[in-house]
Amino acid sequence: MVGRENLTVLLITLLVLLWACEPSRAYREGVLSEHYRMMSNAELQRYQARLGDEIARVELGGPVPEGADRTVYLEVLRDRRKDVESQIRGNISRQRYEQYRRKMDLMYGY
Repeated sequence: MVGRENLTVLLITLLVLLWACEPSRAYREGVLSEHYRMMSNAELQRYQARLGDEIARVELGGPVPEGADRTVYLEVLRDRRKDVESQIRGNISRQRYEQYRRKMDLMYGY
C-alpha cells in the first residue's frame, strides 16, 4: 500500500499549501478585492482612479483594513496600480494589433 500512503501525503501537502496561500483576510473587501484582469479599459481607468484615491487616503493617515500593516498595505496598493497600468497598456496594444490585422486582411486578403 505504498501508493496509498504517497497519495495521502500528497493530499495533506496540497491542503497545507492551499491553506497557506489563502488570500489575506484584510483584502477580501475593499479596493484590493476586485479582479481587474477581466475589466474593460474604461473599468480599468475607473479602478486605477479608485486605487489612487485609496493611496492618497491612507497616506494622509486614513485607516487601513483590520490586521494590515500601513506600509505593506500602501506597497500592495502601489503594486496593484502598476499592474492595472500595465493591463491598460496591454489592452491598448492588443487593440492596435487587431486593428492592424483587420486592415491587412482587407488590403491583402490575409
